[in-house]
Amino acid sequence: ETWHPRFTYYGFRYLQVEGAAPPDEPERPNDAGAPDGPRARRDGTPVLLAIRGEFLRSSARRVGSFACSSRLYERIDSLVDWAVGSNLQSVLTDCPHREKLGWLEVAHLMGPSIIGSYDVAALYAKIARDTTESQLPSGLVPDIAPEYTVFSGGFRDSPEWGSACVLLPWMLHEWYGDRSVLEESYETMKRYVEYLASTASGHIVSHGLGDWADFVKGGGVGASQLTPRELTATAIYWEDIRVLAKTARLLGKTSDAETYEKRADDVKAAFHAKLFDPRANRYATGSQTSLAMPLALGMVAGDRRPAVVENLIAEIRERDYITAGDVGFRYLLRALAGAGRSDIIFDLTHRTTLPGYGYQLEQGATSLTEAWDGRRVVSHNHCMLGHIQEWFRSDLVGIQRDPRATAFREIVIRPRIVGDLRAAGGHYDSIRGRIESRWRLEEDALEMEVAIPPGCAATVHVPAADPARVTESDVPAARAEGVARAGSAGDADGEAVFRVLSGRYRFRAPWKR
Repeated sequence: ETWHPRFTYYGFRYLQVEGAAPPDEPERPNDAGAPDGPRARRDGTPVLLAIRGEFLRSSARRVGSFACSSRLYERIDSLVDWAVGSNLQSVLTDCPHREKLGWLEVAHLMGPSIIGSYDVAALYAKIARDTTESQLPSGLVPDIAPEYTVFSGGFRDSPEWGSACVLLPWMLHEWYGDRSVLEESYETMKRYVEYLASTASGHIVSHGLGDWADFVKGGGVGASQLTPRELTATAIYWEDIRVLAKTARLLGKTSDAETYEKRADDVKAAFHAKLFDPRANRYATGSQTSLAMPLALGMVAGDRRPAVVENLIAEIRERDYITAGDVGFRYLLRALAGAGRSDIIFDLTHRTTLPGYGYQLEQGATSLTEAWDGRRVVSHNHCMLGHIQEWFRSDLVGIQRDPRATAFREIVIRPRIVGDLRAAGGHYDSIRGRIESRWRLEEDALEMEVAIPPGCAATVHVPAADPARVTESDVPAARAEGVARAGSAGDADGEAVFRVLSGRYRFRAPWKR
């Protein structure tokens, strides 16, 4: 007999079957010679020979891969991938077993991780349209779209969630070169930014859920505990304004662009006046999210950045565990990676102690859980904290989109070698073709293989103890075909930087751990 539900699906880890005997259960004496052979006992109890379940998700094809010398990191990547696949339906759901609602913060915060793994161009365009169709006359975009049920308070109106209506269309433009969604969504984006402006006091937005599910040992799971809502809400409001201004420029709406560029300056000034302590070089409470979000978004003045980064690292070292939640964790990773401190990310994530990915695996998790400690009262199939996949691909493997061009016409290859990793590699099938980056360490050398698709160019950063001795296909790299040295700016950072055209390259560099 074959059976499956026709109108819904169920997420589960365990299946309980009653009224049948497992095939390896010892026969009772009076069962010998049962008339129906191995499929039934003498008393008529059927024998369960096999069960097969179907894993259902969107048909989005896989476009990315990741592998490395750390079995723990590969298991973490799989842990996140099972959660992403489980929630990749006609909407990007929170979980496959409970609400199955399209909570919007996941769509943009997990966007780079998901887009780097699956072709979701059509799905994300559909989610952008869902935000337009769900927008209220006031301009509010609810936290879930489609709005199948109406919540209240921060569960309906949280800027970190509703901002997906602004950030997703721009993300589609950056990753896929799709301008049409920006054109379709422009009025939605504009109305939402004006809605947030109407809720602000002195340019400060302070409502919503904040850094949902941030973690404190002994604390609960829910609305932000360590970071004030005004920090995350106003920071994302500022990012919305900047994206809207860039969109207006792109679409030729010059007057709008000038209006929003001026407003972005005003919001940034108010943000610093309210939340930045110039004597201590810290924002708000000094939590991981409080410091990371302004850094990652580019809100921190250049002369202040080193001190704010050091404060962030000190906070991480003192706590010695992840506190950033659903909203803040992506910005924590981007702030540290952007400051060249992926070594801190390695220290924070490459372990099996409480709390984090490795700890969840140690507790038997088979997909990513809703809380860092994987407590039993939360969902055990949420993808909302899976931002580490973005770091795996963009920083360990090193495949990045050059911000100077859309849709990977210009590429940056810049792997980070951290901890005791000996190798990492992967690919991304961009709309222009496959991009590959793989590296491995030998005793005294780094081997690095790169593939750039036709019609593209790349800036390749090769980690090297002596940048002048880097070779490509066994000849000095600066003399290799299709390769040009891009100055000596990277020498101080222990890397040689090259400009390459489309093709396959094999670099070799002297290396010292």
